[in-house]
Amino acid sequence: EALRRIEACKKTKNKELDLSGCELTDIPHEIADLVWLEKLSISGNQISAIAGLENLVKLSCPRMA
Repeated sequence: EALRRIEACKKTKNKELDLSGCELTDIPHEIADLVWLEKLSISGNQISAIAGLENLVKLSCPRMA
């Protein structure tokens, strides 16, 4: 489900991506390609470390709760 949402974001260049409740344990590396992303919601997952967001210079603090 997360990869489908990321792919849809790539196609539409949406500035927001909601990956809430996708049962993720890591941030998918595909997110690094979404350099236009401004908002990312990752609440409801089991992510233990935030990594791979270095290229997302427009991103405000990810929503984790």
